[in-house]
Amino acid sequence: MASSGPTCAFCMSNLNQMQDPRKLPCDHIFCLDCLKSDFGTDGTSTKCPICGALHEDLDMDELEAVDDSSDKQGSVSKYPPISCSRNCNNNALFFCGECSAKLCEDHKEVSI
Repeated sequence: MASSGPTCAFCMSNLNQMQDPRKLPCDHIFCLDCLKSDFGTDGTSTKCPICGALHEDLDMDELEAVDDSSDKQGSVSKYPPISCSRNCNNNALFFCGECSAKLCEDHKEVSI
């Protein structure tokens, strides 16, 4: 199954299914509720589950809102792509919240 743009690493919703999608400063996109439930609401240090970038003192409600009429891939991230945890030479597009694996399209249903 092909991915249509960014996917929330927490709930696995794609952009047009996300509830109030927001972009972290590293350009990765997540549902606002997912970010809040995992990281709190404001003044917290947030480590992106996709690239590991640490973002300090974020106010989740002030993060850039993203809609599906905008560029679905977002801007080019300043961080290099992350490899799939299965060492298959593909870029990771998904994050397993249970085992913290970063997975490509081919391995998104496989948990370590």
